[in-house]
Amino acid sequence: MSMQEARRRVRELAIPLLDAHGPEGWREMIDPDTLAMTSMTQCVLGQVYGHFTSAVQALVQHVPDGIGDWRWPMRYGFDADFASPITAELERRGTDMEWTEYRELDAAWRKALRDVR
Repeated sequence: MSMQEARRRVRELAIPLLDAHGPEGWREMIDPDTLAMTSMTQCVLGQVYGHFTSAVQALVQHVPDGIGDWRWPMRYGFDADFASPITAELERRGTDMEWTEYRELDAAWRKALRDVR
């Protein structure tokens, strides 16, 4: 996932989902200094809901086609998308794809949180 795509997913999908169905004041629950999208408790959903999986369970009913689609957190910018074409290219080159994806998400969320606060 490119930085542009990560920002789009966060801005157009994740933030509107949390605005509509997340807890009130969710933005203030996130500490950008400790944000780590690789962590189940320090990622965006972990900081808001206590754990990534708790958030996925709470939000899945509000995502079109979310039930039965285990990839929806990736499509929404809450998790790294290991099936993306750029990930496949990075893997082919021998780049550590997982960390590249998560760095993109960390940066996209930090920017989005700065912009919306």
